[in-house]
Amino acid sequence: MERYDKILIGIFSPELRCFASEGDILFLPDKGDTTKKLYRPRAGTSYFVSLNNERNPSAIGVVKKIKDGVTSEELMSLGCGSSDSNSSSPEDLERYEEFLKRINTFDAGQPVALYLQDKFGSKEKEMVIRKAIVRGYDEINLDSLFQFKYEYRITDYL
Repeated sequence: MERYDKILIGIFSPELRCFASEGDILFLPDKGDTTKKLYRPRAGTSYFVSLNNERNPSAIGVVKKIKDGVTSEELMSLGCGSSDSNSSSPEDLERYEEFLKRINTFDAGQPVALYLQDKFGSKEKEMVIRKAIVRGYDEINLDSLFQFKYEYRITDYL
């Protein structure tokens, strides 16, 4: 398994619809995850969930470097421990691998969001991770919110 040096981390900012604790590892939502009546995602967007027992929703995550890296198997074991389904199929492992590949294309400190995009020739939508566009929040210091210090290893979460 390949080791990746970046991971998606949560921030806490109700104004930005981010309800994960600062430092929580984020991943794609499962079928049973909801925004828990905290907010309603805008049309064309989705949300990440924290990989802990609360599985709090977060509209935005921040890409951070993780010490010693992380493999898709380690991330999947963290995700399976926090969700209701404890299955670990090859399809699930591939989903975690693709997620880590996509996250590692961004610079550290970059805020990202989850968007819904139409599949060509189909009525289905697929989730796409892109750079988050954050405008109109003059009262929030976005630099300090996204540029916090992060020095954890994946073993700190397992």
